[in-house]
Amino acid sequence: MKGLTGNIIEVNDLKNGWSHIICRELELQEKTFYFNFCFYENSLKIISISFQSKHLKRSYSKQNELKKKNLFNKWLTSEVGKERAFSWGEVRAEFDTKNGFSNILINYN
Repeated sequence: MKGLTGNIIEVNDLKNGWSHIICRELELQEKTFYFNFCFYENSLKIISISFQSKHLKRSYSKQNELKKKNLFNKWLTSEVGKERAFSWGEVRAEFDTKNGFSNILINYN
């Protein structure tokens, strides 16, 4: 991909059927992307995506995370469109109240 830099990759086997491949600090379109590919029994089930834009504060607060969720929704609308449910699964932006962070989730059926 033109303009893509970064390649910090981590592989985690959770020893319960789930494993994760985490890619950090991928630079593209003036954003720093983070990807977490979640596999269950070697089948891709979830992709979690987050990015940091120069327009967002880097310090943590619930208010900043809710702003990120809104930014992620706008980004998804521009990249995917308003329809986000598909025959293969769904795409959505969410604020995880349990863990206190926002991300984009791609869930596969």
